[in-house]
Amino acid sequence: MENKLRFILLAMLFSLVAMTFGNESEPVDQKQIEWFGNSTLKGVREIYPQVALEIVEKDTTKSTFTPQIGPLKQKNLQQQLEKMLKESGIRITNKFDAKSTDAPLSLNVTIFARVRNDTALPSYGIFVYTEALQPEIIIRDAKIRSFSRTWPMVPMGDGTRALLFCTAETIDDEITREVIQQVRNFIIDYSNANPSRRIVVPQPDSGQPEASPETPEQNVM
Repeated sequence: MENKLRFILLAMLFSLVAMTFGNESEPVDQKQIEWFGNSTLKGVREIYPQVALEIVEKDTTKSTFTPQIGPLKQKNLQQQLEKMLKESGIRITNKFDAKSTDAPLSLNVTIFARVRNDTALPSYGIFVYTEALQPEIIIRDAKIRSFSRTWPMVPMGDGTRALLFCTAETIDDEITREVIQQVRNFIIDYSNANPSRRIVVPQPDSGQPEASPETPEQNVM
């Protein structure tokens, strides 16, 4: 029941912020920039990318992590995420320790799915969201440290959130397309926060980098 409630609340939150704040012309993390004058992505040198699939099966209430939902595979989305970042000129790593002050930014893409009980054919209600987490120190007490979401500071519009309804035939294409768009929004904000770096923003809906006169330095694990 707790996970069912979480899914419903997440869906309601997405719908609310999409109606209230949606504006594609602004950066995804516009509130962070308005309130504090800069982006939390500024100066980030290395990223730890992760994709997670989580599902609530039919007639159950507990969610579990899974490597595959229908034809949608976690490993394929993970490869897509890493490919987009590397081809954009963003260095990635597979080394991560959230307790370390030198921990890299963790870019997390989560696909939370619930099998629908009201359809004859297999179908899913799916919430897709992307967020970046970094080490933080609490201002009131520098001894208090955390590892928290810093991008977007305030999720707004559909830049990092999407509620979708998919069948077994459409889930792979629809979720992959949504993940590509959300990661592209991250790359756009990262590029704007780090103008001195030669970041190549992927073309819309393709995940492929736009043409650039210069090839960015190789960024591998």
